[in-house]
Amino acid sequence: VHGGTSPGGISCSRTGCANKSAALGFLPQGGSSPRLGSGRRMAKANGLQLYQVTSLLGLVLGMNICAGFTAHRVRRSGEFGEEGPDSVLSDSPLISTYGSCKTRCFELDEAEPPLCRCDNLCKSYSSCCVDFDELCLKTAGGWECTKERCGETRNEDHACHCSEDCLSRGDCCSNYQVVCKGDTPWVMDDCEDIRTPECPAGFLHPPLIIFSVDGFRASYMKKGEKVMRNIEKLRSCGTHAPYMRPVYPTKTFPNLYTLATGL
Repeated sequence: VHGGTSPGGISCSRTGCANKSAALGFLPQGGSSPRLGSGRRMAKANGLQLYQVTSLLGLVLGMNICAGFTAHRVRRSGEFGEEGPDSVLSDSPLISTYGSCKTRCFELDEAEPPLCRCDNLCKSYSSCCVDFDELCLKTAGGWECTKERCGETRNEDHACHCSEDCLSRGDCCSNYQVVCKGDTPWVMDDCEDIRTPECPAGFLHPPLIIFSVDGFRASYMKKGEKVMRNIEKLRSCGTHAPYMRPVYPTKTFPNLYTLATGL
């Protein structure tokens, strides 16, 4: 009806009747019925209950997964015992650091995994026995022989030895032959023409030689053997290493080699 009188003598129009009824208390403000508000509250309560049930199910499922994983680990450890599995899912061999380097320091036999090692390259392969540093990396007595030390009684606490049996045991100090046996030092020998790689005595693999020339000055080369005798020896005899690559500090001193190679 476009216009008229509602029950109770209230005049109504198409747009104003509902608002007038709300103003007089017949309907809630805004035109919504009590039944509609109750439905919204019920829907909200149902959503909250569903969220609580879902959270509870997730918690129970997570606890079951953790319990099953723990039981599986315990069962596997019981199958393998204290030794652990015979094999591991890894490309690298299992390396155990358990064992001792007592009487094994710098041995020439390369221990295979899972045994730990005590040779001079175990640090490179992270396979040293747990007591390698304590038993093998000693500094007492220094690293060179003196005339007073020649023929000394062996002292196992020394880093290297000058006793008569050091040659047979392979633990002489680096200058033992020169100081105690009268040999000429390497830098004084004639140049050698070495055609094939040679592994020095006491090494299982060829050692990696690194020259650190940080702050190296051209004057060092001019002074020759007075400053750096070994480098003077290499310079005078000439060297060739097919796999040697120069590396320059790229962050502080960029140069053409660095820009070209990225090294």
